[in-house]
Amino acid sequence: GIVSYPLNRYQRFDLMASWNHYKQAYYYYSYPEASMDVIVPGLSFVHDNTLWGYMGPISGQRAMLVVESSQKALGSDLNFSTGYADIRNYWRISRRYQIALRLLGGISDGPDAQRFYLGGPNSLHGYDYDRFYGTKTVLANFEMRFPLIDRLEMAFPPLSFYGIRGAFFFDIGAAWDKSGSFEPLENTDRA
Repeated sequence: GIVSYPLNRYQRFDLMASWNHYKQAYYYYSYPEASMDVIVPGLSFVHDNTLWGYMGPISGQRAMLVVESSQKALGSDLNFSTGYADIRNYWRISRRYQIALRLLGGISDGPDAQRFYLGGPNSLHGYDYDRFYGTKTVLANFEMRFPLIDRLEMAFPPLSFYGIRGAFFFDIGAAWDKSGSFEPLENTDRA
């Protein structure tokens, strides 16, 4: 659940809490059943003054700072603390062209530190979903968004395509674990 406290039209605090119960049962084997409760309270500060077009944000800024923690003292079976910042800026170059910049950084610590995942069109373009992972992460995205096809109609077969957009982009990011130090040009399966 989430309880929001607005400071003004564009800023708010969110108090969040979740409780998940996981249970694993073995129907064909004599293994014991396993279960786990994960209780995660959190607090976030959100700033959002974006102006949206029909394809997404076209100007303004979105920023979110989040701190959450799962502790055994609260009845959770996991013990971790996580914090991250996600800052996005959008600039309207003209009526149909925008520039988007995203900066993300996060860290999770504790015996059951949570992982951040990078990869896919919403983080590192050109990589498979969740290609890179670790308990620490940094990410920067730069995009120039533009129209490709406004309207394309075919007589046969009777198909129509509308609002197809494109983007030039540059991404840089990494995710790594607390067990290893960050090496920006490391050549491994995990960056």
